[in-house]
Amino acid sequence: MLRIILMLGLLFVPVSANAYDYCKGNFCYQKKARVSCLKPGVWSVLNKVAAQVGRLEITSGCDGKHASKSFHYSGRAVDFRAINASQRDVVAVLRKLPEVGGIGTYTRSLVHADIGARKAAWHGQQGSRGRRVAMWPVTLDNAGE
Repeated sequence: MLRIILMLGLLFVPVSANAYDYCKGNFCYQKKARVSCLKPGVWSVLNKVAAQVGRLEITSGCDGKHASKSFHYSGRAVDFRAINASQRDVVAVLRKLPEVGGIGTYTRSLVHADIGARKAAWHGQQGSRGRRVAMWPVTLDNAGE
């Protein structure tokens, strides 16, 4: 009976609570996440986000299955989630950073950020071809922030 209770308890533990392999400073890393190739600009974005929302769990850098021309393969994109903040809070911070190009949101609070020149935002399941993509509105309120 105790085994069943423990197994059920594990089902209800949040994904980010035990999905990462190790933490260092403001970042925790999933076992599969390869981050050695990430460009300094991506690290700068991650540090700025972590300074505002707290520790981040990096789930994918240059690894994984992404579109053939994905910025992930050139070290210009990263997927992550905030451990103690909402996805909405993370996106709000990213939208204020002029160096951020694309922002994607997915299930389980996962966020994609890249340092591409094109300003775009989307929401959709990973691997989904039917993503909705919208260009960022650049207004005087957020231009150059």
